Amino acid sequence: MNTRKQIAVFGSFLAHRQSAEYRMAEVLGYELATRGFALMCGGHGGIAEALVAGAARGGGEVTGVSLSESHYRDRSAPVIPRIVRTVQAATVAERLARFAEADGFVFFSGGIGSLAEFSFVWHTLQLEMAFDRPVVLLSRSWKPVLAEFRRVQMVQYRFYRYLYLCDGVRDAIAILTGDYSLKYGNGDDRYDKECVLFGLDGTIVESPEERFLQACEDAGLFFAKPEVIAMFGRAAAHRGGADDPQFHRRALELLGIRGAEADDVVERLAAGGQLPRLYPDARETVHRFRERGMTVGVVSARPEAELTDILATHSLAGQFDFVATTDGSDNLHDNGLIGRALVVAGTRREGTLYVKDRLPEEDAAPHTAGIETVILDRHLDHILHDGVVTVRSLRELEYVVGPPGRRQAGTK
Repeated sequence: MNTRKQIAVFGSFLAHRQSAEYRMAEVLGYELATRGFALMCGGHGGIAEALVAGAARGGGEVTGVSLSESHYRDRSAPVIPRIVRTVQAATVAERLARFAEADGFVFFSGGIGSLAEFSFVWHTLQLEMAFDRPVVLLSRSWKPVLAEFRRVQMVQYRFYRYLYLCDGVRDAIAILTGDYSLKYGNGDDRYDKECVLFGLDGTIVESPEERFLQACEDAGLFFAKPEVIAMFGRAAAHRGGADDPQFHRRALELLGIRGAEADDVVERLAAGGQLPRLYPDARETVHRFRERGMTVGVVSARPEAELTDILATHSLAGQFDFVATTDGSDNLHDNGLIGRALVVAGTRREGTLYVKDRLPEEDAAPHTAGIETVILDRHLDHILHDGVVTVRSLRELEYVVGPPGRRQAGTK
C-alpha cells in the first residue's frame, strides 16, 4: 500500500465513547493504519479521538487539521495528544481546503458542520472531476439525507456512482482499498455458482434511461430516474429503437419539454453517438469470470443486430459464452427466453446468478423465476430498499461469486 495515501475522516466531536459510531471509528482507524494509510481528522475529541486510538494501535499516523484556538472558545476538548501532527488553519475555508486534498473521504454522522464538510468536499471533487477519490458515508443517518438529495435532484445523476453509503467498517474498507476480501472473506455472503448472466443495459453498458438523464442534465433539465422510466414506458408505442430521436421527443413531451429545450436534449443525445457507452469495469470483469472457468452470458431486450453491434464495438464479441435477445415475441425477463438460453449454454437455473440493475417491481415483466438475482446499483437507485441484495460495482460482484482465482465447484 502507498503510505502517502491519506484518508480524511469526518464526524461529530461530541460522539461519546459508548456509541456505536465511536467504536466503528476506532476500528476504521486501526484497519486503515494497518493497510498503510495516513489519516486526517479534526483533532478535537469524539470521532477523531476514536480514530486516533485505533490508528495508534495499528501503527499509523494521524494529522489533525484544526482551526485556531480562537474558534474553539465554547469547546473544552483540547487537541488529542496522540495526533502526530497538528495543522492550524486560520479560517474555515482554509481548513476545508486542506481536507479536500485527501485521497479518500469517510463521513460519520454529525451536525450541520459535517453536512457542510460533505458539501464542500463533494462540490470540490465535482468541479475538479476528481472522482478517483471515493466518498464514503459510514452511517445510516446519511440514508434519508441522500434519499432526499435524490428526490430533489441536488446532485446530478451521473455522479451518484461515486458516492458510497455503508453500514459497517468492512464495506468502507473495501471501497477505500478496492479489496473486498475483508467484507466477503468468511464466504457467508457469497454465491457458489457456475454461471453469471448479465442484463446488458445498466450493468455492461449504460441504459437508454441513463443516457437520456445525462443529456437532460447537460441541458439544465433535471428528472428523477423513476419518472424517466415511467415516461419511457408511456412513450414505448412511439419507439423505433433505443436511440430513435422521435422516441426521445415523445418522452420529452410527456415530461413537459418541447421546442428549443427538447431540440437541445435530442442534439446532445445524437452527439454522444448511437451506441451506449461501456462501463469501465465491464470488460475486465467478464474476462476474469471466464478465466475462473465460469460460464458467462448476456441477455438484452435490444434487437439482435443492435446487440451484435454493441458487443462488437466495445470489443466484447466472443467474450460471452452465450447471448440471448428478444425477437419481439419474448420479453427480456420471460422465463422461456432465459430458460432456452441456459439450455443452449448447458447451465442450470440453480447454478446461475442473474445480475441486473432493476428491482422486480420495476421490470415490465414478472421476475425471472428459479434464478437468484443480484442488483447492480451503480447510482444508488435503490437506496431505500433494505431487503435487496445489491452491489455497487462489478469489481464487488467478483467477490460475491467467490474470491478471484477460485474455481467454482461444478463448473465446466
